[in-house]
Amino acid sequence: DLWMEDGCRRLADTSVDYTAEVHSVPPAFVTFPADVTVNTTHSLDPASGLGTPTGAAYCGTPFSILFRDAAPVLVACGRWTIARTWKVQPHYADCGEGYDAYPDSLTTTRVQVITVEDVFAPEFIETPAADQFVDFLTDYGPAVTGVPLVEDIATDPGMAALGLVSYPVHLEYADVAFAYETEPEKTCSEGLAAVTRRWTTKDNCGTAATWTQVVRVRHPRAGAGVGAGAGGGDLGNATDFQAFAVGEVYLENT
Repeated sequence: DLWMEDGCRRLADTSVDYTAEVHSVPPAFVTFPADVTVNTTHSLDPASGLGTPTGAAYCGTPFSILFRDAAPVLVACGRWTIARTWKVQPHYADCGEGYDAYPDSLTTTRVQVITVEDVFAPEFIETPAADQFVDFLTDYGPAVTGVPLVEDIATDPGMAALGLVSYPVHLEYADVAFAYETEPEKTCSEGLAAVTRRWTTKDNCGTAATWTQVVRVRHPRAGAGVGAGAGGGDLGNATDFQAFAVGEVYLENT
């Protein structure tokens, strides 16, 4: 006849003088979270919606449920997988006297796959003046008007610590429009001409963001304090002039 005592006690079949220890029966998962896909703004904490399993150990044995994450594996541009191994760990030493010698080696493990996607473009985290003046007949390139600072940011600190961003980040610009001010009374306040400069930043996967800057050419007779980005001093009397272009004009960093 087979009998069983409580908790971590042993099972015994007295008819055949056979003894089987409880610690020979592996624990089990009762429920287990599904594989999941999140973006880099999401926390990797199981309590953030990624899920936590439940488990059971035979005959009331105390147990813990633990997990360990493997290093992220890049499977595509801006896409990584993390293998999260969950483990049901019995604690036989907590069962009382006589069970301290049993190693906590009989465990049950299962893997949950977490897929992380970087769907966000890099950010302009610091920019020069968006609307500014340059002096007449001077350089209007980025060395004068400034260069924005960009960064590909994983907004969750845990994601950032794992490097789950699509490096490297690229930055480029193009002067997409050039317009002369056609109303003479506005040439001092609005500038003689305005260049529209479009900055584009892309991550390594091509996800892009843009920022637009306007660079105005100051009228040589405009004094200090005139215009959105005015600076410098009064240049005194100047000869009137006309600016015009015939045919096609190609603007570069010059």
